[in-house]
Amino acid sequence: MLQPSSPRTWAPRGETPELICGARHDRVSAISAITISPQAQRTGLYFRLLRGNFNADEIERFVRQVQRAVRRPVTFVWDRLSAHRTVAKRLEGDPRFEFILLPAYAPTLNPDE
Repeated sequence: MLQPSSPRTWAPRGETPELICGARHDRVSAISAITISPQAQRTGLYFRLLRGNFNADEIERFVRQVQRAVRRPVTFVWDRLSAHRTVAKRLEGDPRFEFILLPAYAPTLNPDE
C-alpha cells in the first residue's frame, strides 16, 4: 500500500508530530526471480513492478520473460500461492520450465523472500 503503515512518528519533546497523508489505497506489487548459472558461476536478478496486484496471467508473462532472457530451461522454486500453482499447472508439459513448490510455510527456504 502507498500509505504509511504506522500512524505514529517521532518528534522533539513538546512538539506534536503531524503526519499528513491522503487516504491513498494505491498499490504497487513486485515480483522477482534470482537466477544462478552453475556453469558461468553468475547470478542475476529479474524483477517487475505493477500497479495493483499480480494475477496468474501476469506471473506467467514474467516467467516466460525470465526464460527468454536466460535462454535455457529454468527451474522456479515457489511458495504455494494459488496463482503460482495455477501457472505451474499451465506450463506443466513445457520442457523449458520446472517448478518446485516449497512446503506450506517455509519462508526461510525461499532465498527471494
